[in-house]
Amino acid sequence: MESGSETRNIINAIGNAKRALHLQVETICVGYGYKSKSKDFPPKLSFLKDLGIVAPKIIEKLNRIRNRIEHEYYCPNLDETNDFIDVVELFLYATFDFIAIFPDETIFEIGDGDNSKEAHTNTGLPEHIRIEIKKNAGKLSVYNLHWFDGREEELILAVDVSQKEYFEWVRKLFALLFFLPL
Repeated sequence: MESGSETRNIINAIGNAKRALHLQVETICVGYGYKSKSKDFPPKLSFLKDLGIVAPKIIEKLNRIRNRIEHEYYCPNLDETNDFIDVVELFLYATFDFIAIFPDETIFEIGDGDNSKEAHTNTGLPEHIRIEIKKNAGKLSVYNLHWFDGREEELILAVDVSQKEYFEWVRKLFALLFFLPL
């Protein structure tokens, strides 16, 4: 857009913004285990929603505008182009942490800090848990950490992207890490 507001610049600006949007969505989806062979964009947005990552309806609207440009030779006006670019930039910033801070291993303290075997046995709760997400694999594991016995681990949950529990755990993890609503 810095080169001017001619039709060619408008189309190029939207095309570049669209590629940035699609790359961000694709990067997040692949990182968290999206397995579909489909190149379609709407299923990827649904995957983001299932993970609890914001995928507002406005992104679907942008995709419709992009489809009109590519398939119906529609030329948006300058305001539509600026709105398109602004929304894509907001989405990129809003989703940056899901890539930059991939939660491949996260340890949480659940108890009151008493690491004795007796305290663990009395409450029945693990003192510490470790949540592990295998990047690009769509696998999540939860371990009970036994600090009182050294760093021994006990697997208490293993789920993958084909199970709804995977999405429930990822959403909970995001809520704790990024202060998002459950």
